[in-house]
Amino acid sequence: MKGWKALSEGIRFCNTNIDLKDVHPLVRFLLVARICVVFMSVYSVVIGGLMAWISGAFNPLIFILILIGFVLIHLADNLLNDYSDASKGIDTSGYERLMYAPHPILSGLLGIGTIKLYIASTLIYSIFLAAYLTLTVSPLILLLALLGIVIMMGYSGYGIDLKGLGLGEIGVFIVWGPIMAGGTYLALTGAYTFREALVYTPYALMVSLVLIGKHLDKYHSDYIKRIYTLPIRIGYTRARILGLILVAVSPILATIGIYLYTGSPLSILMIPAYITLYPCLKAFGMEKPREKPQGWNIWPLWYAAWGYLALDVIGRYLIAILLMIGALQFEAYIYLLIGGLYYLFSLINDLRNRKNYLSYLN
Repeated sequence: MKGWKALSEGIRFCNTNIDLKDVHPLVRFLLVARICVVFMSVYSVVIGGLMAWISGAFNPLIFILILIGFVLIHLADNLLNDYSDASKGIDTSGYERLMYAPHPILSGLLGIGTIKLYIASTLIYSIFLAAYLTLTVSPLILLLALLGIVIMMGYSGYGIDLKGLGLGEIGVFIVWGPIMAGGTYLALTGAYTFREALVYTPYALMVSLVLIGKHLDKYHSDYIKRIYTLPIRIGYTRARILGLILVAVSPILATIGIYLYTGSPLSILMIPAYITLYPCLKAFGMEKPREKPQGWNIWPLWYAAWGYLALDVIGRYLIAILLMIGALQFEAYIYLLIGGLYYLFSLINDLRNRKNYLSYLN
C-alpha cells in the first residue's frame, strides 16, 4: 500500500512524504528517476503515432517498442543529468534540485553502479532498435538517433555543455519534436517531411517552456554557480516574456498546424485550451512568490510547474483532436467516441481546476 501511495504522489508531484527506503525497489527507482516527467515523452510518441495512423501507416508493435524506448531513455537522461551534476558539485545542499524531488545519489537511494548499468542497458536497447529501423525503414533514423545521443550527453555536460551555453532549451525542442515525434512518424511511415512538423512543433515548444521555467526557478542559484542557462544569458525578465509568448501562441500554432496537415475543421477545438492556459499566462506575467503558496506541492519549482501544465494541456488536446480526425477518416467510430470522451473529459477537468489554479496567483 505504501508503494502505491508513494508512486501515485510521485507521478503527480515528483515527490512523496513516504520514506522511499520502505517501498519496493522498482517504485523507489521510478521516483528517483523522476517518472513524473516522462509523460512529455509519451505525448510526443503518441502524437507521432497518430500522425502516422492518419497517413495510413501504423504498426502497433513498432509503435510500442518505440514508446518503451523513449520512456526508458528519458528516465536514463534524468539519471545521467543527476549523476553529472552531483559529480561536478552542482547538486549541493540548498540547491533547488534537491528540494523538489529525491536525488538518486545524494539521497543514498540509488547506487552509482545501478545508475550506470541502467543507462548502459537503455542505450543498448535504443541502439538495437534504431539499427533495426535503420536497416528496415530509413538511414535517417540512425542520424536522428545519433543526434539524440549527442544532445542527451551534451545537456549533461559531456562533450559539449548545452545547458551552460544556453542551448538546453533548443536541445530539448529538437529531441521532443523532430526526434521523438518526427522520428516515430518516420519509423512508422518511412517518410520525414515538413508537414508533420506543423503539428508537433507547438508541443515541442511546450517542452522547451518547461525547461525555461525550471531554469527561471533556479536562476539565482545557477547565476552563483556560473551555470549560464538561457534565462541567465537573455535575462530573467526576457525569459519570462519568452515563456509567456510561447504559451500564448501554442494553441494558435497547433490549430493552424493540424488544419494544414489534415484539412479538418476539428482543428478549431484547440482554442478552448486557453481556458487552462490563462493561469499559465498570468503566472509567467508575474513574479514568483517569495514563499510557498498554501497547497503548492512542488516547491520551490514555480514557472516549471506552470510550464508543465501548459505542456499537458497542449499534449492532451492535440492527441484527442488527432484521434478524432483519424477516426472520422477511417470511419472508426469507436475511436471517435474514445477521442471525443477524452477531449470532453479534458475540457471539463480543466474547467473544474481553473479556479484552483487561479487561487495560487492571487
